[in-house]
Amino acid sequence: MSSITGHAREGGLMFERYTVKARQAVDQGAVEARRLGSGYIATEQLLLGVVHDSACFAVRDGLEDL
Repeated sequence: MSSITGHAREGGLMFERYTVKARQAVDQGAVEARRLGSGYIATEQLLLGVVHDSACFAVRDGLEDL
């Protein structure tokens, strides 16, 4: 996990209960946050992380309809 998402919390990592896809989206959101010079993941970076995954075609198709 990235340094932004790898913070320890009581009993383990903060994202241990997330699915693999959800962790990947958060990790990609962290990449976007770092690229933009942010120390935290904002909603827009998380959304970029979700749509980055090519398997999220339903989300991507839904966004194209907006």
